[in-house]
Amino acid sequence: MIARIDSDDTAYPDRCEKQLAVFDEHPEVSICSGIVEEFTTDPNTVDAKRVPPETNAEIVEFAKKRNPFNHPCVMYKKSTVEAVGSYQDFYLLEDNYLWLRMLMAGYQGYNIQEPLLHMRAGSEMYKRRAGWKYVKTQVRLFRFMRDSELIGEGQYLKSCLIRSGSALAPNWLRKFVFEKVLRN
Repeated sequence: MIARIDSDDTAYPDRCEKQLAVFDEHPEVSICSGIVEEFTTDPNTVDAKRVPPETNAEIVEFAKKRNPFNHPCVMYKKSTVEAVGSYQDFYLLEDNYLWLRMLMAGYQGYNIQEPLLHMRAGSEMYKRRAGWKYVKTQVRLFRFMRDSELIGEGQYLKSCLIRSGSALAPNWLRKFVFEKVLRN
């Protein structure tokens, strides 16, 4: 088992215990994540929550539009990640690309519907999700999904348009959309 955490994030003390319990109770699960509480300066002041879908069926459907797992608090079976080729170069979307390949290979995911981690967010995080290079990598990801028949042509075009608009919008607008529309 591999448990991820970034050095500037703070996991809840029982995070790994809860995730290991999921793997014990559901041996078919290969990826487990949960809710992330985002903060700017003080971990006790939550600015937003990213709540991913819970069950594998919901995760697969959600993955057609957005990343279905919170990477900073993901735990996974090393063997299943290696079976699909592990992380691969995919500018700022290496994790999403990995999860898609795992789900398409039949590996199952689960998201605990409780906060597992406080994650530092803020304007720098939103700036990384901007620019033409980010637009190109988003289009490349959706093209992979279309070519793999995970999504159809209509969803491909819609997703490319929405993500391009977001990546090319001013940072204040992208921050607003992330915090008020895409987060709870």
